[in-house]
Amino acid sequence: MEKVEYRVSIKTIKDILIIVLILVVGWNLLKADFSISFGQINSSELLSLLLALFAIGLSVAFYVKANKISNMFYDNMYKFTKQNSELLGRIEAGFGEQLRHLDEGYSGLRERFDMLPIDLAKTKARVEDEKAEVKQMEQERDKLLEELAIRANLENAEKEAMFAKLKSREIELQSAKNELSKLQMKLRDAVDEKESGVPLRAIKHTKRAVLDKLGLEDIAEADDATLMSAWNLIKDELSRPYMNDLRRSGIAEKNGELTEEGLQFIKLTAREVGA
Repeated sequence: MEKVEYRVSIKTIKDILIIVLILVVGWNLLKADFSISFGQINSSELLSLLLALFAIGLSVAFYVKANKISNMFYDNMYKFTKQNSELLGRIEAGFGEQLRHLDEGYSGLRERFDMLPIDLAKTKARVEDEKAEVKQMEQERDKLLEELAIRANLENAEKEAMFAKLKSREIELQSAKNELSKLQMKLRDAVDEKESGVPLRAIKHTKRAVLDKLGLEDIAEADDATLMSAWNLIKDELSRPYMNDLRRSGIAEKNGELTEEGLQFIKLTAREVGA
């Protein structure tokens, strides 16, 4: 059961003390003998009395003001601490939730990528189709150029239309060439993966980052001992997913050292990129 906390404010205590003081003073006044002779009080005593009353009033005023400021300070500190705690709690909860979603998304993405099949036949067919399309566009471009050369004496409007058509064909031709280049690269990567048995992502990472880390001038022609020595210097710096791919493919041992197939894989990859 939650314990209920009761807080008594300084103002309530002050009101109670004032009431008690008034009651005491009133009771004493009722019982007091008011046979005071003001003629017996000189000016110095009266001044002392007034100063004493003023000092008492000033002290009470300072006390009340100090209590008020103190209460405001502690209330503000309490609110500030409470708000900061709530804010930090929300930030921590939000960050943890985002981190969890990011980790789940990365795991799912990697699983889908691992299960993605690469159909070499379809990729080759697409490459051939793109080649045919590029060839056809080049023929159409040449035909337009021939027509333009024959009909050089056309009107300005007809010339502008001819040039616009030619520009459109050039744009389509360049787009087809770009697509063909992407497909050819994908086909080369797929062939490399099929022949070596190494995942495509591991081959790309080897080309982009690992070969430079080895620090050898001619990796493709290096002897096995030199290559193994260079590999052992960097293997602990390589990422765990990359090393797991190499182990599953038989490129690396459990301790991270290259197998015979691994040495040939590194040399072949270096030869492809000219390293």
